[in-house]
Amino acid sequence: MNGHNQENEAEKEQREQLSPVRFSDVPLDAASRAVLRVITWYRWFRQGQMYGTCIYLPTCSEYMSEAIVSHGLLRGIWMGIKRIGRCHPWRKGGYDPVPFLDHRSMHTRTSNSEVTQ
Repeated sequence: MNGHNQENEAEKEQREQLSPVRFSDVPLDAASRAVLRVITWYRWFRQGQMYGTCIYLPTCSEYMSEAIVSHGLLRGIWMGIKRIGRCHPWRKGGYDPVPFLDHRSMHTRTSNSEVTQ
């Protein structure tokens, strides 16, 4: 019985390691949470089959999860799809983090006539 409890703890710890994004830390809508849960399940299912084969850090699934949390659902999915498209044997790979979201670029731009010197 005690050994079974230790296995459950080990599985829980392993799942937490696979999920760098803590869903409870960031306010997300239901659709974003559902997509993040599917990505986490994918990572948990594929962990033994893909170990050591990814050329990027973070992996594409980690990248997409981080992009959804930081840039929103649609843009995050699009960024993840583009990242997967860059993943091929002729690519160097390496460290490729999710781009930082600059909130200054989100403001509405003013026309030249509204800008005073």
